[in-house]
Amino acid sequence: MMLIIKALTQAFNTAVIRFSQSAWELIDNLGLFPANERNLPAKVESFSSLSSSIQQVFHHIVSSAMQSLYEQHTQLKSSLGVIHPGPSSGVAAIEQRLYEVRNQARVLVTFAGLIPMSCGIELRSKIGRMEAFMV
Repeated sequence: MMLIIKALTQAFNTAVIRFSQSAWELIDNLGLFPANERNLPAKVESFSSLSSSIQQVFHHIVSSAMQSLYEQHTQLKSSLGVIHPGPSSGVAAIEQRLYEVRNQARVLVTFAGLIPMSCGIELRSKIGRMEAFMV
């Protein structure tokens, strides 16, 4: 019975991870955010070339992207508790993905801090808290 519960938990976690990962991929494919620190200056500069209507709602895009990364991180962390370490367990792959998600979040937060977003301190704090929970 415990094996079934663990398998179901892992299956549900995988489904949520895939949903969050798909959401991130859609946002990332727009090319609005830097892929890494080296891309920060170019993306900050390209932000100013976006239409003012996009700039006005850009904080919603950043918030959604961060939420997607946060959900991925949360689910990946919880799946580590379900998997028993072993040569074919996938722990190393999950830890690698956690590293990638944390790095993407860090770059996103840095980017958000470098651009003029029309949002209040509350949203900036929320984004910062999500990043902090991923550390």
